[in-house]
Amino acid sequence: MVPAVVVSAVAGVGNELGLDAAVEVQLEVFAVGLLDVRAQEVAYPRLVKPGDGCGPDRVEIRSRGEGPGFLGCLLVLFTVELLNPVQANVIQPFTAGLAWLSAAIVLPFDESVLSSGRILRDSVTGFAVSIESGCNGVEATIVLIAGVIAFPATVKQKFLAITLGFLAIQALNVVRIISLFYLGMRNFDIFEWTHLYLWP
Repeated sequence: MVPAVVVSAVAGVGNELGLDAAVEVQLEVFAVGLLDVRAQEVAYPRLVKPGDGCGPDRVEIRSRGEGPGFLGCLLVLFTVELLNPVQANVIQPFTAGLAWLSAAIVLPFDESVLSSGRILRDSVTGFAVSIESGCNGVEATIVLIAGVIAFPATVKQKFLAITLGFLAIQALNVVRIISLFYLGMRNFDIFEWTHLYLWP
């Protein structure tokens, strides 16, 4: 059992917190294997407000591990992404879907744009771009999911954050794909610079 170091401080901050009496702040710091990174847990403060079972004039702040760590989630999710069945049945079809969606968006304005698998192509000029790994927004989504999972929140809040974050990432990525496609048709040098520095 790892011992806890409890630091208590009483300060006359009743007016600031809207309390009639002084506030006791209790901070519990748990030693969680400082020499062993694998044993560490990400700790987040939890504020227990008056009326939450701690008495009318007491505010308690605790530091504790909340769910799996960010790095652990990243390791698991990236490992799963690299599995051949996941690549073949999830990642590649999803990437092809991005190419199809990009073509569908510009097709009402430019009938020469076609999509074939991961490739977005112009039937008149012959210029084409291929959406490869690292350009489909999957890695950014994995970082988002790992961060949300590691953050202390309810399941509903985490689901909502992941859903909205995923949609925002992919909406921005589609704009990126389409803009790079037309930049490449107009000027390949600008396309390379933009792809390397502005829209990597």
